[in-house]
Amino acid sequence: MRRPVEIREIRHGDLRSVYLLGSELFSPACTDMPLPWSAENLADVLAADMDRSFVAAGKKAVEGFLIGRVAGEATAEILWTCARGREAVRHLENLYQSFVKSLPAAVTRIRACMASSDGEMMDFFGKFGFTLSKHIVIMDNFFRKNP
Repeated sequence: MRRPVEIREIRHGDLRSVYLLGSELFSPACTDMPLPWSAENLADVLAADMDRSFVAAGKKAVEGFLIGRVAGEATAEILWTCARGREAVRHLENLYQSFVKSLPAAVTRIRACMASSDGEMMDFFGKFGFTLSKHIVIMDNFFRKNP
């Protein structure tokens, strides 16, 4: 029997679970991430804007999350995203779709930041049309055209 998972905006009560899941799934060796995973970085990003961050909330635990922000007039960033379990890919897809729906109409570009060693995540974003844009592995998807 499948347990229902709700994709929703992150809440203050989710922060501990999100931090622990990220600490579990992000390798401490991933030092080449543009913004390394830490409690301080997570708190800074969420203090500035919680409206672009989402969780896949199961009955008992957070099963995945996407932490994003609008980084300029026309650019949004996905700073960290991960999920665990059998439905991880589905959760990531739903988190991504929720993020896209939350963006203002002026945003025409999404930047996804990840460690260069994370081939699975590069493949995941590649399915959505992202391409490599810099040596440090920042993937962009220009999904809206300016009028």
